[in-house]
Order: sequence, then C-alpha cells, then structure tokens
Amino acid sequence: MAYPHGMQERRPVSLGVCLEREYLMLCTGSPWSASGTRGTRVDALARIARAALTAYQTAHLLFEDGTLLTLTPDFLGKGRPWGDYVQEASEWRFQRTLEDLLRGRPCQGAKLREPEPLKKRLRTLFTDRKNKARFRLVLALHEDGCPLWSAMHGPRVEPDHPSSAIASSLEPASRVCVVCGGVRDVSEEEETAIQHAALELNIPYQSVSFGHTPELTSKCIKALEAADSVGFLAEALKTCESLGWQPTPQSQAGNSRRSPFHVVAVLDVPLMDFVTRPEAANLLVDIFRGSHHSYGKAALSLLDPEGAALTIHNSDMEYILREKGALVGLRGLLRRTRKSGLKQLLAKEHNRFCRKGNGRILALHADESSEPLAISGYSLEQTPASASDTVAVILVFNVTPELADTIKDVCCQAGVFVRAAVGPFSMGLALLSMLHNEGLLAGCILKSAGTLFGEQGTTQKQRSEDVGRLSPLDSEMDCASKGAKLNATDGAPVLHTGRTQEQAKARTTRQRRRGFSGQYKECAVPVQNGTIATIPKADDAGTKQAVQNGTVATIPKADDAGTKQ
Repeated sequence: MAYPHGMQERRPVSLGVCLEREYLMLCTGSPWSASGTRGTRVDALARIARAALTAYQTAHLLFEDGTLLTLTPDFLGKGRPWGDYVQEASEWRFQRTLEDLLRGRPCQGAKLREPEPLKKRLRTLFTDRKNKARFRLVLALHEDGCPLWSAMHGPRVEPDHPSSAIASSLEPASRVCVVCGGVRDVSEEEETAIQHAALELNIPYQSVSFGHTPELTSKCIKALEAADSVGFLAEALKTCESLGWQPTPQSQAGNSRRSPFHVVAVLDVPLMDFVTRPEAANLLVDIFRGSHHSYGKAALSLLDPEGAALTIHNSDMEYILREKGALVGLRGLLRRTRKSGLKQLLAKEHNRFCRKGNGRILALHADESSEPLAISGYSLEQTPASASDTVAVILVFNVTPELADTIKDVCCQAGVFVRAAVGPFSMGLALLSMLHNEGLLAGCILKSAGTLFGEQGTTQKQRSEDVGRLSPLDSEMDCASKGAKLNATDGAPVLHTGRTQEQAKARTTRQRRRGFSGQYKECAVPVQNGTIATIPKADDAGTKQAVQNGTVATIPKADDAGTKQ
C-alpha cells in the first residue's frame, strides 16, 4: 500500500489501545435537501475527512437533514478518487466528488445514504448485519468531559478497583466510535439520542475533553490519532478511568502562561513549489487557528533546501480556513523570502516574542524513528517553564541522519534540545499544538531532555560538510561564533553577531539616531592588504566573511565602535 507523505505503516504500540476507530461527525448543512453542497462548510469537511483518512480510519459525516456520508481509507491515495494526499487531495476536488455522489455516481471509498430519522440512523451505525454491537466504546468529545490530557497534568493515579466494563472496552482489538461536532456543537437532542442508542446495545458511553482551549474538529482527530501512536492516548484513557470519567476543574493558567510557539518546517522542495500544495494550507490551520479564535504568539518558518526562508505570523494571513485563500496569501508573501539559517530563524523569533531576551529556546525535533515524547508527570504550576520560554518545533520533510545531526548541533547551541516521536508527520503537529495550548508541551520537552529540574549541558559536535544545504549561512555563523562559547544556561540567547542583548539594543538606538532606514545598499571598502571586503547591511542579523590571505576574517558592522579591518 502506498502511504501518504510523512506517514508510515501502522504498527502495534506497547501502550496503544483503541487501534481501530470510526469517527461520527455531526455536520452543518443539508446537501440532500439542497441537491448540492451549498450551505455546507466544504473547507471544514475536507479537513475532517483528510484527518481521519490519513490515519486509515473511517469517517461518518451526518448532516442536519439526515444525510450520511461514509468515507473509508480507499477514498484517499494516489490513483483514488480524492488523489494523493500531498498534491492532489484539495478542497475543490473534495467538493466535486461530493457533488458527483449527490448526482448518484458511484465512488470508490465513499457512500452517500439518503436521509432517515436520527434514531434509526444511529441504530444502523452501531450494529452489524447480525444486529450486534459494532463498538466496544462510544467516546464523545465534549468540553465538559473528563480532561483527556490529565495524564500529563500530574502523577499517574491508579484506580482503587478495576472496572470490567471499561477494561473490556480498552482491549487493543476494540473498535471505538468517536463522536464530535463538525463545524457545530452536538445538540442536546442528538447527544441524548446517541446515549440511548449506546445504552440499548450495552455499549459504554463516556465523554472526554481536550482542555480549556476550543479546537477545530480536524485538529482533534489528528491529535487523537497521534496520541495513540505514541502511547499518550492509552495513558490518558487509563487516567480518566481512574478518575471515574468525572470532569475535573481545569486550570486556566495555560492562557496566561502560554509560551510563544515557533514551528520550523525544513522542506524537501523549493518554496515556490511548496506554497502551491494543499499540505501548506493545512500546516497554516494547525498552527494559527483554533475554534472561533486565532493564536497570536505563534510563528511558522519555511526553510527550503536552497536556504530560502519565509517566516509567517498570524497577522500576515487574512484567509486561512479556505484552502484557496490560504495558498493565495502564501504566494503573496514570497516577496519576503530571504536567505537564512536555522540558527538565525530560532534566535530572531525568540527575540521577537521575548524582547527583553529572557527565557530559553526549548527545541523539539519531531522524528518518528526516535523514542516517544515523554510525559512530564508534573502539573503546569510545577513545570519550570515560563511565558518567556519559546517552544520551537522542527519538522523535517525528508530527514537523513546527517541532517538530523546538524539540527541537533544548531538547536543545542540555541537552548534545550530533544528529538522525539510525536506521531505521523501529518498529525503530530496537531498534538503538539494542543499540548502547548494546555501549557504541557514545555514540560514534556524538558522531561524528555532530562532537564525538568536542571539545565541541559550542551555538547558540540563537528558538523558534516555535506549537510551545509540546511542553510548557506549556518556555516558562516559557526565560523563567526567560534570565539564565543555557547551553552544552554545563558540568561539571554546568543546572537549570531556575538552581541549581547544590551549591545543589540544600543545598536538599534544608534541606528535610529543616525537615520538608518535599513534599506541602504552594500558598499565595498579597501582593507589593509589591498583586497576588497563587503560591509553588511545595517539590519543584517548575521556577519559576513571575507577571504584575507587565505584565511577567514570577520568584517565588523558598519556602525561598530571599533575600526574596520
């Protein structure tokens, strides 16, 4: 079977449970009554379907008029109706396929059923041909449910006595029905009908919550699937069972103590090609959008193989939820592309969010071949992570051992670093974003790095020359900073020019006084040996190098107090 980009064949997980899930989404719109997709949120339906199908799970989309659309994994993939996940599975193609189904045309992996009463529909979904229950557990995603990530809030609580009903429903071979609202909340009438249908078939019904931050349905599905692949879901469900599935008061500290969130995507294709793919639009949604709100303290940096970099903030994009609008906005930002390196990107965004230079950079390289991300086991109040710490996630589209070592070398210089598995590529980011919004991701990174109540000692490793493609400027920055000793315990992150935070502020003040516009051109001046060196731009964050008598020499800034060489 051909697996989508960034995904691997599903394998058993030691702590995994509920390996087979079916999603029942109650969606807005009446496609059968309207004889078309008018009135439906096609953008949201496409994201929901993509999230479930990339995890090889079945999705049932139940509309307000009783129409039921069932999608199986055969619907998505190269040579299939929706096409390849990376380049072809677009929102427009999904809408066209849905309209073909409404016209009565058959479609592989998709089945459209005409409207029928809700009670009868639920009975059909919950039973097989022998009229026996198909599911061992019905799990409803509800804001008032038991906090699903409670396993990360504190030490594991063992149940006083085992519950046979729940224990049997958490067997690895079980099939679980996950119920949630698609673009809208589940009504009281619908919730009552689902509970009665489960009760009649003796299926346990429980509700869980993703925390105090409302999230998009597609992100909830991705996070659930990613959590199962690394064992988080097993721990979370067992903890909910030990709590009796009772809702617990949720701390609101996550809102006030949320750290900046910076995602760096190391691409395997040029930026010009990546911004035309549906995958790019999905990346924006997972980082910047929640349910009816946006995340301001977040950034996405795209770094291609040629060293071209583009950093995007929430304020840069007006239309993200609609795939077409997101891709048009991305292409419009290409004029801001600059040559940069990973070290520059991390430091620049950290200084942007934390202008006083306090805090650390907590970097996580998401790598499926590594050990799963650790559960901190401590509450938000106990985790030594502050709002001035920047949480950075490195996503690599085509990782090699050499490239992984380069990322480790760069990130260890910037702050705390860990490499861990967080689930398949297309779903792990949603899990990380959700844990971050709950204030738990920083603690997980520190726990995985072994620095929960200490500082991480950095070890410098010689980088391989053939991986310099990560950024043409990374090698320059390394040479320029050889005179300075880097470690993770510095109060302020080391700037690439070797300046401290106070010197950087003084330099900015001098620029304003002198009327620097940041746009003047580079100029050439003679150096001592009669050769020519280039003076960098005033707003250049890095240092330029010139070759002088066969050795590498660092040319100071035009406004440095020292003399030019």
